[in-house]
Amino acid sequence: MAGKRDYYEILGVDRSSSSDVIKKAYRKIAMKYHPDQNPGDAAAEEKFKEAAEAYEVLSDTQKKAQYDQFGHQAFGSGGFGGGFNANDIFNSAGFSFEGGSLEDLVSGIFGGFGGRRNGPRKGSDLRYDLQVEFEEAALGSMRTLTFNRKDSTGKEKIKLKIPAGVETGSRQRIAGKGDTGYQGGPPGDLIIVFHVREHPIFKRSDLEIVLEIPVPFHIALLGGQVTIPTLHGDVSLKIPAGTKNGKTFCLRGQGINDEAHGYGKGDQHVIVNIEVPSKLGRKDKKAFEKICSGLSDDIFDETSRFKKESEAFYKRKKKIKENE
Repeated sequence: MAGKRDYYEILGVDRSSSSDVIKKAYRKIAMKYHPDQNPGDAAAEEKFKEAAEAYEVLSDTQKKAQYDQFGHQAFGSGGFGGGFNANDIFNSAGFSFEGGSLEDLVSGIFGGFGGRRNGPRKGSDLRYDLQVEFEEAALGSMRTLTFNRKDSTGKEKIKLKIPAGVETGSRQRIAGKGDTGYQGGPPGDLIIVFHVREHPIFKRSDLEIVLEIPVPFHIALLGGQVTIPTLHGDVSLKIPAGTKNGKTFCLRGQGINDEAHGYGKGDQHVIVNIEVPSKLGRKDKKAFEKICSGLSDDIFDETSRFKKESEAFYKRKKKIKENE
C-alpha cells in the first residue's frame, strides 16, 4: 500500500526477530507516544496508533506470515481488517495499567466527532503525582492515598497496589475516581503518575539492577567470597584470584520482577571496585613492605606492558636522534 511504512521499520525490529523482541519494541514505542504521556500531541498519537497497527499484525503468527509474503496488500487497501483500536491493542499487550481510552481522549478534547455534546459526558480525570521509594517501585507495595475531587466537600481515600516494575513517568489509571460526570455521565478517572527516588547503591536500567561493590584488594588478588545484597536477599559471589578493577559479574534473575507489564525478572550486574586501604598502622605497613619487597614487576600485567612500551619508546627516540 503506497504511503504506509513498513511494520518492521515502525517497531525497529528485523524480520527474524522473536515475538518477545517484537513485544518489547512495541512496549518501548507505545509507552513513549501514549496519549496519556503526550496530551494534545497529534503527532505522538499518530505514532502510537501506527505502532499499535504494526504490533497487531506482527504479534499474530498468521497475519505476520501473510504480511511477510504480500506486504500491506495482504490486508486490502485499508491496511488490516476493520475494528482497529490502538488502545485495545495496547491493553491486550499487557500494558493496560498505564492506558486510557483514545475515545475518551478525543471526546474530552473535541466533545465527540460532532462537536461538543449536550448529553451525558464523562467527568474530568484527576492527576495524582506520587513519590515512591526505590524499594516500593522495584518490589511493589501498598499505599493509602488521600485526595480531593473538585466536586466533593471531603477527602477521599483509596488503597493503591503499586505493581513491581513501575518507574518514573509510569502511570496507573483508577477508573471512576475522577470528577463527577456531566448530566448523568460516568465519573472521570484518577491517574497516578509515579516518581521514583534514586537509591544510594542500587542503580536501575529498565528491569536490570547495577551495583558497584567495594572489594578489598587482597580478596581481588587471592580470591574469596563476598556477600552481595540484591532485591531478593543476599547472594554469595565467588571472586576469582586476579580479578581486575571494573570486572562485571551477572546474577541471573536478581533484577526487578516486572509485575507491571509481565516481562519476568531482570538480572543484577555487579561491578567490582577494588579498594585499597587509605590508612595503615606502622605494624601493617611493615608487614606489607616485607611482602612487597620480594615481588617482581612481571606479575603485574599492566605494569609489565607499560614498562615495555616505555622502553620501546626510548629506543625509537634514540634511533631518531642518531639519524639526524
